[in-house]
Amino acid sequence: MRTSVLLPLALVAALGACSGDSAPTAFSNPEAAMDAADSAKAAKDYVAAKASYQYALENGSESLQADAMFGLLDVNIADLDEPGAIANFARLSSDFTASLTQGELSRCIDVAVMAKMVDLSDKILDYAISTYPEMKDALGKASLDLELIKTERPGAANMAEVGYAGD
Repeated sequence: MRTSVLLPLALVAALGACSGDSAPTAFSNPEAAMDAADSAKAAKDYVAAKASYQYALENGSESLQADAMFGLLDVNIADLDEPGAIANFARLSSDFTASLTQGELSRCIDVAVMAKMVDLSDKILDYAISTYPEMKDALGKASLDLELIKTERPGAANMAEVGYAGD
């Protein structure tokens, strides 16, 4: 995924985040939108980041569109928007399959598990294993971490650890 960020745009985004205003979302080209989106994401201005990635998705080249989809997925995860993340992963896995390499899938799974997004993690794991069966062993730790999260969730069998009132 593209990670270059222009310093001036980063400063604008950071200043905008500090003042309570969103980073600018009007663009002359998709590349500028991606730079602004990356800066807004770094500044945790998720509204501006989503708008900027969306502009790049609608107006960019195919490779830039894939980067924008990854950006939207990352913003959804950072913003703890699991339904949005699931929808964006579904679009990634249907429209941008060539970009879903083993490395990107591993990264996506790690980020989803760290955010404790169980449904998203399950979907990514299922896709990864069905698309790249040879990844199954490499995804063992993520699978174990995900199972641990599932058992620690309220409603799980391990109610004593979550403070079940009946204990």
